[in-house]
Amino acid sequence: MGTRENIVEAGLAAIIQQGYDGMGLEDILKTANASKGSFYHFFKSKDNLVLAIIEEYESFYTHARKTLLSSSDVSPKQRIHNYLLFLVEDQRAHEMARGCLYGMLAQSANARSDSVRQKLDQIFTDWRTHLETEILAAQSANELATSLTPADAADFVICAYEGALIKFKVDRNITALEKFVDGCMRFLFGQPA
Repeated sequence: MGTRENIVEAGLAAIIQQGYDGMGLEDILKTANASKGSFYHFFKSKDNLVLAIIEEYESFYTHARKTLLSSSDVSPKQRIHNYLLFLVEDQRAHEMARGCLYGMLAQSANARSDSVRQKLDQIFTDWRTHLETEILAAQSANELATSLTPADAADFVICAYEGALIKFKVDRNITALEKFVDGCMRFLFGQPA
């Protein structure tokens, strides 16, 4: 990995551990084994670094979401279920210490620059659109139990996930996320996971 990638990786770890306001440039540079000059060569400001971190994070999660939600091998219901399970397993794989970068930054988005807030808005919109498409497919396949519109159901799933992550972090127990999957499956399809 190059210096820029090391800084982005160290920045992501810092945001996940300390939040936006708690992440310090000195610690990031020490972890990345980079100088201040290197930082300012790649990033004009802390917000530019945050945007790079978001883009790196988004690339991974958007690819995973598109892959899981576009599998033609299984029904829309199963695609949604597989995606929800992926969210749980991803947290488990990160030793239950990660959370969601989008949610963490969004909680203080009003204090952020417009560019960070706008990027988060675009990400949540894309996330909602992907889920909405699958929920609509489930509705067309007569699999959906909820009377909500696909857009409202997608918003529910996103909000339920972000809320479950908060409970998960407080409890330090994966149960909150497992309940999120079960609750979403019951809500959307009228059946437990």
